[in-house]
Amino acid sequence: GGADENLMLIDGISLYNVSHLLGLFSVFTPESLKKATLYKGSFPARYGGRASSVLYVRTNDGNANGFHGSVSAGLLSEKLHFEGPIGSPKTTYSLSARGMHTFLLDPLARLLGSPANYAFYDINAKIAHRISDSDRISAGFYMGRDYFRYSDSDKRSMRYYGPDYEPYERLTDDMSKIRMNWGNTVGVLRWNHIFNGNLFLDASAYVNRYRMNVETISSYWEKDAEAETRDRMEYGFFSGILDIGARADFEYVPMSEHLVKFGAEYVRHAFNPETERSSQMIKNNDVVMDTTMRSDVSNRSWGDELSFYAEDDITLGDHFSLNPGLRLSLFHTGRQVYFCPEPRLSFKASFGKGWAVKTAYSRMSQYVHQLASGNLSLPSDLWVPITGKIPPVKSRIVSAGGYYGGLEGWEFSLELYWKKLDNVLEYLDGKRAFTSSSGWESNVAVGEGRSYGAELYVRKTVGRTTGPVSYTLSKSDRIFRNGSINNGRRFPFVYDRRHNLCVDVNQRIGKRIDLSAVWRFDSGHWMTVPEGWTIVMDDQSGFGDIVPYIPSRNNYHL
Repeated sequence: GGADENLMLIDGISLYNVSHLLGLFSVFTPESLKKATLYKGSFPARYGGRASSVLYVRTNDGNANGFHGSVSAGLLSEKLHFEGPIGSPKTTYSLSARGMHTFLLDPLARLLGSPANYAFYDINAKIAHRISDSDRISAGFYMGRDYFRYSDSDKRSMRYYGPDYEPYERLTDDMSKIRMNWGNTVGVLRWNHIFNGNLFLDASAYVNRYRMNVETISSYWEKDAEAETRDRMEYGFFSGILDIGARADFEYVPMSEHLVKFGAEYVRHAFNPETERSSQMIKNNDVVMDTTMRSDVSNRSWGDELSFYAEDDITLGDHFSLNPGLRLSLFHTGRQVYFCPEPRLSFKASFGKGWAVKTAYSRMSQYVHQLASGNLSLPSDLWVPITGKIPPVKSRIVSAGGYYGGLEGWEFSLELYWKKLDNVLEYLDGKRAFTSSSGWESNVAVGEGRSYGAELYVRKTVGRTTGPVSYTLSKSDRIFRNGSINNGRRFPFVYDRRHNLCVDVNQRIGKRIDLSAVWRFDSGHWMTVPEGWTIVMDDQSGFGDIVPYIPSRNNYHL
C-alpha cells in the first residue's frame, strides 16, 4: 500500500508524519515506548481510518520505584531519557528527547559559511497519577520537527568602461534562501476507570496538529557609480491538518470465554492543503519602482468523522478462538455524508504440539489522501480530504497462515494474503509533477488496486545467536477501467516489491557485549520513464510540439 494507507498511532492518536531523514529514522524513540503492536492482516474493529495496516504505539508511563535515566550519543543523533516518581509512587513521569547534533551546531555552521543544514528532534513527555485503585489519569505530549535550510550568494565585482573609456566597477549580489520545517504536535488527556471486576473504561481527549512550512527569499542587488538597484521577492507556502477528537473504549468480561470491547470516537478535521503568500519589491536608488504586492491562495476544508465499534474475543474450548467485530463510520464533508460499515472476523485453531492455523477477513475505509508528486513520500506531499467527487478508499483484506512453535527456541510461519482496493487515486498522465492542491480533483483519477503474496518467517529465540529471517513474495498493481490512465490496462504500483528478504542476527558475547547485524534485499521501485520522443502536429497552425513517448505507466523497474 501507499504511505498514507498505514495508520500510525501514538497513544491512540493518528500521526501524519512518522519518519525523519527520508525514512532512515522513526519518530518513535525506543526509550519512550512501552509497547508496539503491528496489525497487517487481521484488524480489530477498534481501529479504522486507513486501508492497509495499523501500528499502535503506547508510550512509557514512568517508573514508580525510583529514578532511572540514560544519555547516549551516536554518529547521527543524541538522545536522553529520564523517568521516576514525583513525590510519591502514585505520580510518575517519563521524559525522552532526541535530536541530530546538526541542530545545535547550526549557528556555528552559519558562521563558517555552510550553505545548507538539516536537523530533526523528537520530544516525548508523560505524567501519570493514580487517584485510587479504580481511577488513573495521565497527560501526554509529543512534538517532532524536521528542519532544512539552504542559502546561496553569488557576489561579483566587474570592471567596465564608460563612453569616455573611463573605468568603473559594478558590484552585484545574487542571493537565494530556502527554509523548510515540518512535523507533528500531539497532546492527550486520558482517564482510566474500573467500574467493577467486569467493566473497564479508557477515555481520552486529544489535539493533533501537522504543519509544513516553506519560505524562499531571492534578491538581486546591483550598484555602480551612478545607480543602485534592488529586487527582492519572498514566497511562503503552508500546509497543515488540525485534528480535535475524543474517544471512549470499554472492555466488558461477561464470562471467562468472552472479552467484549466496544466504544466510539469523534474527530473534527480541519484541512489546510495549501496557503501561499508572495511579495515583491523593486527599488531604484531611493525611488520605489513597484510597491509590495501580496497574494493569498488558500482552500481550507473541514470534515467530521464519527465511528462506533464492537468486537468480542471468544474462546471456544482449548483449541479454538474467534474474534468477530463490526465498525460503523461516518464522514461528513461539505454537503456529502459517507457511511461505511466495516465487518471484521478472525479465527484461530490450535492442534497441539505447537501447530496452529489462522485466517482473517477485514474491510477498511480511508477518508484522507496523500497527493504524492513523485516516487518517494516527501514532506512536500499534500494531505487532502475526500470530497463529493472523490469517495473514500475501501479495502478488503483476506489472510490465512500456518504456524509452528513445537521446536524449542524456534518459531515458523507461512502466511498468504490478498487485498482488493477501491477508489485509489493516481495523477492523470502528464500530471505526475503536479504539486499544488488547487483544482487537484480535476488532475486525478479514481481506480482499483490489488495486492497479494506470501510471507515466510523463521525466528530463533534462545541461545547466544538469535534473530529472524523473513522472505516475502508479492505483487501490487493498479487499474483504471475508464481508460483515464494507461489506456485502462493494469500497471505495477510504485511500491510493488516482488522480492523482500531480511536477515537479522543478534550475537551475545559475554554478559556485557552484544553485536547485531541486519541485511536486507528489496526489489526496486517502479517509475515512469520516456522511451523516446515524438512530434505531435497541429492541423491548424502546421507547427508541431515535441512530446515524450511513454508506452505505459511505471514502465521502468529500478
